[in-house]
Amino acid sequence: MDNQININNNLGKITIDHAEINLKDANGIFAQLEGLQKMQLDRLWQEMKNHQEDYLRFFKEELRRVAIQKNIINGSRITVGGNMHIGDIYPNTKATPSLPHQLTTKVPYIKPDKIIGRSKDLDKLRALLLEHGEVVVLNGMGGIGKTTVAQAYIGKYQADYAHIIWLNYGEQTDFRAALVNATGLLTNLKININDTNIDRIFEETMAAIGRISERPNLWIIDNADADLHRYHGSLPKPPNWHVLATSREQIHRFKPMPLDFLDADDALALFRHHCKRVKDEAAIRSILKTIDYHTLTIEILAKTAQRNRTDLARLQSAISDDLKAGVYIQHKSDKIERVTSYLLSIFDSSAFGTPEYAPHRQLLQHLALIPSAYHNYEWLQQLMQAEAATWLEELSPTLDDLVQKGWLLHNTDTDQYKMHPIIQTIILRQLPPKVADILPLIDNVTKLLHLDQTKDNPVDKFEYIPYGQLLTDYFEAATESEISRLQNNLALVLKELGDYKGAKELLEKAVQSDEQNFGQDHPNTAIRYSNLATVLKDLGDYKGAKELLEKAVQSDEQNFGQDHPNTAIRYSNLATVLKDLGDYKGAKELLEKAVQSDEQNFGQDHPNTAIRYSN
Repeated sequence: MDNQININNNLGKITIDHAEINLKDANGIFAQLEGLQKMQLDRLWQEMKNHQEDYLRFFKEELRRVAIQKNIINGSRITVGGNMHIGDIYPNTKATPSLPHQLTTKVPYIKPDKIIGRSKDLDKLRALLLEHGEVVVLNGMGGIGKTTVAQAYIGKYQADYAHIIWLNYGEQTDFRAALVNATGLLTNLKININDTNIDRIFEETMAAIGRISERPNLWIIDNADADLHRYHGSLPKPPNWHVLATSREQIHRFKPMPLDFLDADDALALFRHHCKRVKDEAAIRSILKTIDYHTLTIEILAKTAQRNRTDLARLQSAISDDLKAGVYIQHKSDKIERVTSYLLSIFDSSAFGTPEYAPHRQLLQHLALIPSAYHNYEWLQQLMQAEAATWLEELSPTLDDLVQKGWLLHNTDTDQYKMHPIIQTIILRQLPPKVADILPLIDNVTKLLHLDQTKDNPVDKFEYIPYGQLLTDYFEAATESEISRLQNNLALVLKELGDYKGAKELLEKAVQSDEQNFGQDHPNTAIRYSNLATVLKDLGDYKGAKELLEKAVQSDEQNFGQDHPNTAIRYSNLATVLKDLGDYKGAKELLEKAVQSDEQNFGQDHPNTAIRYSN
């Protein structure tokens, strides 16, 4: 029997010898393959490995399943003719001791239909492992679902592998320790567990893995770090082994497969999968957007809402309030008591506290206090005033290093960088910056928010409001003069936006800080009095505005004299409030002083003087 193979693309048929397989009958392909003789099946498998056409991919998957189950791939190929069928015992072969399917005691898996929004990722991962002769590393931010995808891959394809190893790198100090301490592995491979030399045990274990003749096998290395690249040459290779690592870090020499966040609809489906009580779709979507579709946080919040009947307002502030949870999740076997406390436990930024990583720490602190969006390099350089900070001389390599370590996101298409809001929370809790740590950022945002009424369009300043709000919210209790200037400038832009209440709250804090730092009679304090007074006036609090402007007038008269232009402005502002209060006589006296000052300083024909005349 010559087992000649003919592939007819037009008819969608494959003929081997006199057997015919109809590729269009997707549901019957397995049965058709099962009817082939073993020699035919083996010959077909060898031929199909040379074909890469997409229309054959499903057929190759079915062929692989049959071949693995019937020992075509794993055993010695038949080289003689005969009428042997699938499942027959090879003649004149000696049985060898078999190893268990699971070489490690722990091989966690999830049925693919139990996870949401990852079917395309599983297909892509399958294609990479089948078609690339290298280790694949599943990259992504902590809590995005890397381990879940790896477990779903096992759940979907475990029957296709002769043996499986699950190695949790993150539970050990290095790869060697993780390997020799993997429960059940040394026993199953007949390694001398009484040997105390870890190097020798490691070498014997790797050699034993390499001697396994059955194939293909699957090795999952979960929570790997960048040091795994040192063992790249030691790891077994396809086709005998498919090796998949999961890591927050990018690992040199390994084939990367970045894992993205769930889209908005899949994130909603995941929330509803874990929480049936909350029905308000718009509110759920708002919460999911706040946490930027972080998979682990979605699961925690949904289960918390389901268990505790948490109202939506509390759920919205779950991260900032460290909401009580009391739930179990796939990521951890123990109960999660509080939301943010658990998230803090799975991200460790302690290494950035050392002098060696000072640039990384300072950059992280800056990025934690700007909006969580993608920013280009030039904007970050401008925003952080790189020329004024020596630690930013290495801005570009530091950014890329943080991307490789999994602390920043990088859009390679646009070359932009972003810190996820969950990471921002982690950094601000674990590496809390002081005002002095990020002065360049504070000063630059203050300048960006400065509103020159003589030439600036307030609308142009609105885009910088989120930058100012993040800083003022975080440094809410700070009294440094740099913060009061920022509060002042942000308040005036908010006033132009129509947010008088927000402007009032900021200016009240700025006034309090300046009174503490400079005293009530200082010119800086007078400016704060005047600005707060204008906001109170817009809110209809004329009495409060009058009291503040009287303090501002007194300060300016004391510091500059009655004939100074600054004092004239205060006279005019106070006169406007007195007029609103019905004190026309008092308003007239102040405006006369303002007119006298402007005539003296600018002359009768100057625009400033004309304004006083009209008032």
